[in-house]
Amino acid sequence: MSKGGIYHSLAQLPDLDRFTAVSFDCWDTLVTRAVGRPHDVFAVVELAAREQGLAAQGFASHRVQAERRTRRAHRGREITLAEIYTELARWYAPETCEALRQLELDTEYELVLPCKEVVKFFRHCLQAGKRVFIISDMYLSAQETVRLLAKCGVTGYEAIFVSADYGVTKWRGELYDTVAAQTGLKLQSWIHVGDNPRSDGQRAAEHGLQACLVSPPQALGDSLFHAGSSLFDRTVLSLVHKCPDIDMDQPLERLGAEVYGPTLQGFTFWLQARLERDGVRQVLFCARDAYYMQLAFQQSHMQGVKARYFLVSRKSLMRPLLASVHSFAEYKQIMWLNCVPRRFTIRFFLDLLQIDNLPAEVMGEYTYDTVLQRSAVTDDGAFAAFFMRVRQCLLADSIADREALFVYMRSLGIDWSRPVALVDLGWYGSTQAVLEKIFSHPVWGYYMGFFDTTLHFQHAVGYLGSSWQDTKRVSMNTSLLELVFSAPHGTLLRYQLQENGRCRMHMQAYEHAAGDEQARLEAIRRGMVRAAAFTARFPVLRYVFQQAGLRENPLMRFGWHPSYRGTQYFQGITFEDNGKKYFCAARPITYYLMHPVAFAHDCRNTIWRAGFLVSLFHVDLSFYYVIRILQLLKFYLQDRRRLGI
Repeated sequence: MSKGGIYHSLAQLPDLDRFTAVSFDCWDTLVTRAVGRPHDVFAVVELAAREQGLAAQGFASHRVQAERRTRRAHRGREITLAEIYTELARWYAPETCEALRQLELDTEYELVLPCKEVVKFFRHCLQAGKRVFIISDMYLSAQETVRLLAKCGVTGYEAIFVSADYGVTKWRGELYDTVAAQTGLKLQSWIHVGDNPRSDGQRAAEHGLQACLVSPPQALGDSLFHAGSSLFDRTVLSLVHKCPDIDMDQPLERLGAEVYGPTLQGFTFWLQARLERDGVRQVLFCARDAYYMQLAFQQSHMQGVKARYFLVSRKSLMRPLLASVHSFAEYKQIMWLNCVPRRFTIRFFLDLLQIDNLPAEVMGEYTYDTVLQRSAVTDDGAFAAFFMRVRQCLLADSIADREALFVYMRSLGIDWSRPVALVDLGWYGSTQAVLEKIFSHPVWGYYMGFFDTTLHFQHAVGYLGSSWQDTKRVSMNTSLLELVFSAPHGTLLRYQLQENGRCRMHMQAYEHAAGDEQARLEAIRRGMVRAAAFTARFPVLRYVFQQAGLRENPLMRFGWHPSYRGTQYFQGITFEDNGKKYFCAARPITYYLMHPVAFAHDCRNTIWRAGFLVSLFHVDLSFYYVIRILQLLKFYLQDRRRLGI
């Protein structure tokens, strides 16, 4: 390549022996920001300022205007951050400007991260004994830029030249002349690496340097959910594409990172804020659905909080609760709604209590195959009497199992004289209600989604909302949440007190223990955890996540408006929901044309109906609205029937 030429990737570079000096651009070459666009930093600053009580309304737009005004006023030379904030005094008081300036610098520092491949080449140049320089067009000073580079491990270079300190820029080309004059570099043995085609490519070549252009880490590409142009969407996609640990060529890992990762870390940010506000310092993460929530919370390094993974299940609490209630009315108020389907058999109920057989006098008029309606049983005196006979048979074992639970709680170091929080996926808070009953102590409940029905807790909130409207929207995607959030270990069946006074855990095997289903779920979870861990490195982004509502949640949008590509990732995956069901295993449409009854059956029994319809018709239509209309019609007809209209 001739003198003053331009290479278009690091792979095209010739042998470094040709060069004695290598210079690097700073922004989007050696380092970048964890947000989608450079100006998004100002939006983050505005959100952070609002949380800190600063009167900074409209800062993001005013900050952009101030920079433009300053550049017009000082056309022909580079400006400084101090000059920009002098212009900002049009809108804010001097003390507010100073606080915002410091907050912007702190936010830049927190959001900066290295561009892995270029930093690797930078270190290779140092090891090869080359003279290495940093040359940047930026309103930040060299001192401030050095601090940002050092955070990303970019150190050891000979000197740094920043346009704000010299008043000249790479964009016009004069900064290259300044560097050459101060360092004595020979142009023919000097190569510059940067991302901007004009300032790092064309201008460098015009001044006699060799130039190498690298791709800026800005291209976000398409998304697996229906992403818009909001600050939150840009930030989510930017984090996924800039995370060095996520393999974007693995579709399932990418699905976990883009769709599930923001939900997991968004919940973690929300939980931290709630715990801080409520003054709760003891947290129990419930098995199995809060397993990954605990991992994400540990990565957040919140100080002063005792977080424990709590092996528990609704089934494991059935017996301990028997020892703490004295009537069926008490029992059903706490456990009934969320444990028993609308139609159930006596065998199903006894299996919940882990009973194999009962004497005939206890069974009374019932048989194991007697089918009951949940709504009728709740006011049925015959079943209440049957329940009390069963309770009497199990009372001794129930008291022992409750003592085993006490022993287990002590092993976790839980102090019931202080506030205790329960963290779970949701949805009705039955575990929270049982613990409050057994331990006679209020429990705080923090859930991914909370459906406030009949229990009416004093302390129970949901990240995805608790209103009736939110409940109906979230309920369409609860299985999508539970499938991936569920821990890859078995379900707890029972606490049992041993002779040595310790608590023994009886576990049931994990339902996806081997095969393709497990491998696919592990890939999704791997992407989710890695994306959440990467996001946790930027605590200031909690303000961006906290402003996003239910409609902006990537997982909810993915569930409501799935793409055909997205549904294929869940084909053949099953889910345990009072029996094994498929997510969206649609048969060919020609089969359903010949067997319409089969279509009605499969659609009714699928877990993810929007995904089922998209995978059936092979089109990316928003069946969410169709399903919502049918749901509302169903609720309307049920209300009319109940009122006798």
